[in-house]
Amino acid sequence: MTSIPCPICAAPAVLRDPSHPGYLESERHAIYSCSGCLTAFTEPRADRPEVYDRIYALADEIPGYHRYHQYARLVERANDPLAALSASEDVYWAIEQSLGDSMRDDRRILEIGSGLGYMTCALARRGHSVTGIDISAAAVAAARARFGDHFERADLAEYAERHAATYDVVIACELIEHLIDPVPFVQRALSLLRPGGRLVLTTPNRSLYDGSVLWETELPPVHFWWFSEAGIAALAARCRATVRFIDFTPYQRVQPLYLPPLPSDAPTRSSNLTAALAPTEGARAARQRGRLGTAIPWIRTNRLVQRLRGKRRVAGPRRTVMCAILEPFAGGADGRR
Repeated sequence: MTSIPCPICAAPAVLRDPSHPGYLESERHAIYSCSGCLTAFTEPRADRPEVYDRIYALADEIPGYHRYHQYARLVERANDPLAALSASEDVYWAIEQSLGDSMRDDRRILEIGSGLGYMTCALARRGHSVTGIDISAAAVAAARARFGDHFERADLAEYAERHAATYDVVIACELIEHLIDPVPFVQRALSLLRPGGRLVLTTPNRSLYDGSVLWETELPPVHFWWFSEAGIAALAARCRATVRFIDFTPYQRVQPLYLPPLPSDAPTRSSNLTAALAPTEGARAARQRGRLGTAIPWIRTNRLVQRLRGKRRVAGPRRTVMCAILEPFAGGADGRR
């Protein structure tokens, strides 16, 4: 059986599928699963900016991506944008929880990968001093035009050198799973923190699923990693940080999560990109499914309907996404502060 060292915890990682479908129909990717931290990952990993360019250009036609534009519009009109986002999706509820009720309004917050800018804007509207950085000049320009002068085009490596020990909170929302190597990213993000600061990471949660499930997240090369909680804990330890996870139990009571029973070879919850690259029937159908899902959200939480559809209700602290709070060891993430 083929195995390699896990890039996160160094335990043996077993090749589960040498030719897994990718986001583009023409591509196949090797999927490994770590026997130690249980994180799944692809190998090899390489930046594919052209894939993201095509996704963003067709966001309204790809299920799952159109909602980000809806959230931007929501933030524009809401009296309390952060509360509105929190009520809309579990990941934003978790970010709001991670800030804590006692957080001072004057604390400095950095969002890495600010994208459309709506989360940065929502935090600013709460009274925080917030900066959003993104490597995309187009995204930064659009966010500034829409939400104001909170945004800067920057690469994290260069930005961390100029702003060490500057922020009370650094947020990376649904970002780490896209990275080729998350270790230097987390190290740099932690270096941005003042003493007592925290790094908030959200990412899809492998720990919710049975070990037989191969890959239930976006297809590679969009996602390279499907982290378990043990994987994030191992990553935190490598970067000299403690970690704790947001408990989703209160959210489950008001927004129940239902999951179908998945076979071990179920490839992903995501469709590949090819069907959305032209105005085909497949693209129109995908777009209509996305609109239907947002038009009748009540059907997802109707217990009888979900049971009839063969789905199981998830209880307890986990969702399909996790929210991890990392805090540097005493003396700092680099051992010198």
